[in-house]
Amino acid sequence: MNFEELCQIENEAERVSKTYEIFQEDVRLSGSQAARVEFLTTIHYIRQALRPGARILDIGAGTGAYSFYLAGEGYQVDALELADHNVEVFQNKLMQSDGCVRERIRLVQGNALDLSGYQEESFDVVLLFGPLYHLSQEKDRQQCIAQARRVCKKDGTMFVSFISK
Repeated sequence: MNFEELCQIENEAERVSKTYEIFQEDVRLSGSQAARVEFLTTIHYIRQALRPGARILDIGAGTGAYSFYLAGEGYQVDALELADHNVEVFQNKLMQSDGCVRERIRLVQGNALDLSGYQEESFDVVLLFGPLYHLSQEKDRQQCIAQARRVCKKDGTMFVSFISK
């Protein structure tokens, strides 16, 4: 599948899944020095929001760069990912990871537009680093943000990234 064919897929969930069959998310944050700076800078700010025992929700977790790092630091991480390929890579990394890290990560394949599987105000930190890139409709972006806010504790912190259009 080429880029033009990819752009013609109207169903966003299908388009996202097909995108990550082509694009290798697993190397995005480690493929260059600039990417490494992005990762380390983001971790720096996330650490400032973390308290002992914090629960983290990584929405659009990709192949788990942030999830694995934070679980390695001792935090409980729920990771939600839509794309089949990314889920497969994430699961393979989970099987190969240290038992303690594996026990701290709960991976679910799902859609950022529907976080009904999570209780209100159940996370201290919510990471929303991927889904807003892919949602082309304003109402979907608003729904995604509303869902993330619903599951974030009142005194919690949300980290959001997006591409302005």
